[in-house]
Amino acid sequence: MFAPANPGRPLCEVVNASVAPTLGQALLDLDPPRPLSDGTWSPVPGRAYRRAIRRAIIRELLAVWADATRDLDIGPVSLSLVGSFARGEGGPTSDLDLVVLHDLPHRQESRIDTLVEKVLYPLWDSGIAIDHSVRTPTQCREVARTDLPALTGLLDLHHVVGSRELTDSVRAAVGTDLRRAAPTRVDELLSVAHQRWEHEGDIDRVNEPDLKSAHGGLRDLNLMRTLAATWLTDYPHDQVEDAVELLCDVEDALQRVSRRHTSKLLRVHQPQVATELGLTGPDAEADLMRLIAGAGERVTAATDAVVQRALGAREAWGSGGLRRRITRPRSPRGSHNVAHLDELGFGIAVSDSSLVFTQAASAHDPSAVLEMAGTSARTSLLPSPATLDDIASAVSTGEMSGPDVWTQRRAHLFIDFIGSGSGVIPTWFALDRTGLPVAWIPQWKALRSRPQRAEFHQWTVDRHCVGTVAEMGRMLEGSADWLAPFDISVIDRPTALATALLHDIGKQPPGGGIDHPREGALLVPSVLDHLGLSDLAPAVSSLVDHHLVLAQAATSMDPEDPATVELVLDAVDHDAARLAVLIALTRADSVAAGEKAWNSWRSGLVNELARRCWSALVG
Repeated sequence: MFAPANPGRPLCEVVNASVAPTLGQALLDLDPPRPLSDGTWSPVPGRAYRRAIRRAIIRELLAVWADATRDLDIGPVSLSLVGSFARGEGGPTSDLDLVVLHDLPHRQESRIDTLVEKVLYPLWDSGIAIDHSVRTPTQCREVARTDLPALTGLLDLHHVVGSRELTDSVRAAVGTDLRRAAPTRVDELLSVAHQRWEHEGDIDRVNEPDLKSAHGGLRDLNLMRTLAATWLTDYPHDQVEDAVELLCDVEDALQRVSRRHTSKLLRVHQPQVATELGLTGPDAEADLMRLIAGAGERVTAATDAVVQRALGAREAWGSGGLRRRITRPRSPRGSHNVAHLDELGFGIAVSDSSLVFTQAASAHDPSAVLEMAGTSARTSLLPSPATLDDIASAVSTGEMSGPDVWTQRRAHLFIDFIGSGSGVIPTWFALDRTGLPVAWIPQWKALRSRPQRAEFHQWTVDRHCVGTVAEMGRMLEGSADWLAPFDISVIDRPTALATALLHDIGKQPPGGGIDHPREGALLVPSVLDHLGLSDLAPAVSSLVDHHLVLAQAATSMDPEDPATVELVLDAVDHDAARLAVLIALTRADSVAAGEKAWNSWRSGLVNELARRCWSALVG
């Protein structure tokens, strides 16, 4: 069991006193928790580590406060923590956010200024970034009404010293104001959250995740806590507690490795962070990312469910709320009330802006689930949490895999789903949390949350593959003007979509590096046979094997050299349909890699060589 170094001694004595370390240096030198072992993880050591850090900080604050107030009679005043240390999530380089509360009249505020100076001056030399505010209870309520970060901080106000009654009264008043203005504040909270998610992406799908701000990160726990404070919903403490502790452990390790306050897990730090957490072996970085992804998925699922419940509670707000709650119809699953039910056909309906089955048993029918997937991708409406739970149950019992699952109709439904364009991305990853993609493609498991080596890649391997097939589907619908010089009517749609989805299937152990096209080509036949698409295997295997040829030739060879053109044409066996797929795939692959992978220079080179190859083959 981890124990902090010398927890009873003053912080300045944790390390060699002759060195006179700052507070920040002493925190970094506290003994870290023991690393993971045998692939297991426990939240206990990391939780104790963060408690030791907070105790050390509070001891320092108490000592500074005692010196500052020794000869100062100032009346009711208190010192509190907000932010990560208030929530027990602060690490060795986290910012220290302080709030000094008082209730003195304006003419006596100079006395508060004197106190604050005496408290802050010793702390400013501590080596820790410190932010502070000085407010009366009235000012706290006013700022909480207009400033969302201030609102969430004041809800978590952690009393350190001084008048506890003052601290408790401010926390209670801010909570009461929030509940009275719940409809407006919930809209604000969700608007800010959606902007953050769009900017940072999902924590389990980006190569360099922000452990705080990404969807599934630590700020989502703050969102759930704030929504719960409205009393419109609650959040599943048991579901997210360990997940949050794991994310905090990773963030602490990142701060120890980088020696600075950061939550962005850059590629350069991932090997050291993995080692700091005790992950070893050739796949340690992927193991680290999978741990983060698993925790992030649990936080994301909990957040999405809490948000949905908060939005569903809108009907209870205002006059007529009781009548609407009494008269609203029942859902077809019979487990909860719904506001409205619009049937779309194929046993699928819309309920509370989510897709549900009109019969719960449909979640155990592979055809119905594939219909649900396609409908979700085309309408941008995700399956409801209850529906996803039912699908997960079917996956766990093996009803979505096996040799008898993939009939010809189901194979066609699968192609229609992955060809739905940009909508396939959110649907795929909603289903990913049920285990369904791995049931469809067992080899997919090794791609989940696997980090990319190349710097220009924004997304993990699985997210990149799904992004590529989404881009391919969009192009095949005729929405890409740049394809005009080429006759895309010769493209076999199932071949193009299957190639796009599987083009990086080889990025998994034991190969997965520079030879991933060849490794992937060897895996394709078994994947397509499992999906009932074995007739596509020869073309898809060849295209996966050569999917980098056009891009590499365009950027490293002379496009005017006939040998360059011949190299590309040999890769597609001088077949116009395969060449058209390769041209579309090259663009889809690059666009889906991120902004760094597709620019005007690269696109110009690729398009020029593509036109020369097309002209040489078809005239």
